[in-house]
Amino acid sequence: MTSKVKDFSQQAPGSSESTLVEKSLSLFESLGMGVVCQAADGKIIFANSTAVRLLGLPLKEILGRKLTDPQWKFIREDGSPFPRVDHPAAQALRSKSAVTDVIMGITDQKRKNCTWVKISTIPQKLAEKNQLTGAYTILEDSSN
Repeated sequence: MTSKVKDFSQQAPGSSESTLVEKSLSLFESLGMGVVCQAADGKIIFANSTAVRLLGLPLKEILGRKLTDPQWKFIREDGSPFPRVDHPAAQALRSKSAVTDVIMGITDQKRKNCTWVKISTIPQKLAEKNQLTGAYTILEDSSN
């Protein structure tokens, strides 16, 4: 299965799809939380600016990756490694059920620091077929 990144900037201005997309993007930016949208295969197709900051990579390097990509080093509250299979995004996509309020650290190898987040992943599916279409992952900065 492949995932596609859709360029919403090419929508006709004023079209209902364009207006809905603009409102959604504006909402995602104003939340004060990181928002990551993933395709059914787990690849990231959208990340807002807060998510980009928390994940510590430029947007162009985030798009097309999975949150379980080895680029990111996640740790548990006790400092032990957070196994990729246990990542809330992986669990939610596998089970098709929400995984909420998981605390994890995102380590930045370059700056030698760790950002703590509360992460929740909510799978999206077609109700009539229970077919997974993707997921939203919400990252709340818990470092303060």
